[in-house]
Amino acid sequence: MFQKKYTLFSVLGFPVRLSPTWFIIAFLIAWSLARGLFPRYYQGLSLGTYWIMGVVGAIGLFACVLAHELGHSIVANRFGLRMRGITLFLFGGVSEMPDEAPTPKAEVAMALAGPMVSIALGTLLYFGGYVVDAIPVRGVVLWLAAINVILAAFNLVPGLPLDGGRVLRAGLWKWKGDILWATRVASRAGGLIGLALIGLGIANLLMGSLIGAVWWGILGLFLRGAAKMAYRQMLFRQMLSDTSVEYFADEETETVPSDISVGEFVHDYVYRSDHRFFIARRDGERLGCIDVERVKDVPDDRWEEEAIGQYAQDCSEANSIEAGEPAVTAWKRMQNRQADRLLVTNDGEAIGEIRLNDIYRYLRRRMEMEGQAASRPPAALSSNPLEHVRDSGH
Repeated sequence: MFQKKYTLFSVLGFPVRLSPTWFIIAFLIAWSLARGLFPRYYQGLSLGTYWIMGVVGAIGLFACVLAHELGHSIVANRFGLRMRGITLFLFGGVSEMPDEAPTPKAEVAMALAGPMVSIALGTLLYFGGYVVDAIPVRGVVLWLAAINVILAAFNLVPGLPLDGGRVLRAGLWKWKGDILWATRVASRAGGLIGLALIGLGIANLLMGSLIGAVWWGILGLFLRGAAKMAYRQMLFRQMLSDTSVEYFADEETETVPSDISVGEFVHDYVYRSDHRFFIARRDGERLGCIDVERVKDVPDDRWEEEAIGQYAQDCSEANSIEAGEPAVTAWKRMQNRQADRLLVTNDGEAIGEIRLNDIYRYLRRRMEMEGQAASRPPAALSSNPLEHVRDSGH
């Protein structure tokens, strides 16, 4: 989802990452609080105090959104879905799930966990705000109480990718037993919500509120795009669940002598091949896998001095996959690790590569031939892709 993000720290074992877009919303919130809301409700304070309140409010919102996402992550972990982390960005936060929920019950529990945390926080902050005597502190605490309730209410709106959309999908999934159909309905609901927000943006523009117009318009566009992506991701999972990795393997693996220099390897193999993985051999025995990405880090002045064999490493799950695995597993693994290909092995022996571009070309062609266009489920596929795969690597 995010091209660039920075890991800040870990909470309960979950890495917390920050997208640079978060600084945009943090500044806007601090500015609107310091120059608008707090001076209106708490008059007579200094400009510096208002700015301190605004900055603390923005940081407090950061903590509240993080708590909301931790709620999702903790419950998901109990259902066997170990979250890869939490990312805070322009429109809030997102828990990076390894897979879809295994059952409708799990989906509901995971979806409601976040809003329940926000409601609990809002309640505690509301009563805590009236215990505090200092006006600036009370103002920030009561604002955070209100924003938590608003955060919970907005997320419970029934449309993907919001938490309420996941609850809606779970109910439809339970009713029909078809997760793809349920996802399509919930994503269409999310698209309509996004359209309504765009309409709200247009209304703000007509009333002369440019900032409100831009904000609601961008949020609406984001929700519409995320809703479409939710359905497309589920459609792709099902399309790939009945196809093996071997189908995509190029059935060709290049081997290199382990004693040649890094320079020879680069000039004679890398520059003349489209492969990214090579098998290093010594006296006919396999030494390991060489990932071109790892070789990139070797300084130029050491290219002629070092043998390529010392950069060979075991062909592990991090860079390879067995030919008999479902293609959906390879697709998820590449997405999770931001890789564009994996080495394909058969009983531990390398037989080729699987490329992300080849998978997307297959999906595009299949959608064209079967008339998918993200409107109806593919023929002859199970209604639940999790019957085929329980890998926790998404």
